[in-house]
Amino acid sequence: MKTLNVLIAGAVGLLAILSAGCSSLKGTTKGPAAESADKTSVWNGIWTDQGKLKVATDLKVFKTPPSSIRVESDGGPVNGSVSQELKNVAGKKLRVQGWVMFKGLTKCSVGIGSFDSSWKLLEWGSAFYADSVNELEWTSFDKIIEIPANAEKINLSLGITGEGSAWFGDIKVDEVKYNPIETQPKNP
Repeated sequence: MKTLNVLIAGAVGLLAILSAGCSSLKGTTKGPAAESADKTSVWNGIWTDQGKLKVATDLKVFKTPPSSIRVESDGGPVNGSVSQELKNVAGKKLRVQGWVMFKGLTKCSVGIGSFDSSWKLLEWGSAFYADSVNELEWTSFDKIIEIPANAEKINLSLGITGEGSAWFGDIKVDEVKYNPIETQPKNP
């Protein structure tokens, strides 16, 4: 298994992909950036079709110290997500793991969207989804998602619907490689 190590919990809760075969995304989990806890600039994809949302590092609510990513409605109900691009993963199988907790929402999700060059959705791979639940304590998720080989843009997304907040922690994305077991024919 090749680790891409998507890290959300960290000194500033920024997402980073650290792998030789995968392009690194800018971000840090240590050092001076810890001073700007609300500057989660690596979550640069924000989409809404209703309302506004905001994303911040939360140094008070987390699954494991020192922080989590908080996505919340901003001034009323929202339906939207924050995302970050995953590079060099088209045609691969990815294992997405982590934790989520939320309050005041009607829906919450974690997944990977695979798109063509014009942002037409090719496939949505859900790692976590909760519907019609107003409140959820820390819950883990662990899912293998196959990325289409023809995907040109791939995003890891954290989505919310409603008026409230969701916290995401300890998210990790690994490339899964299956090696077939070779068997030798037995001589009679």
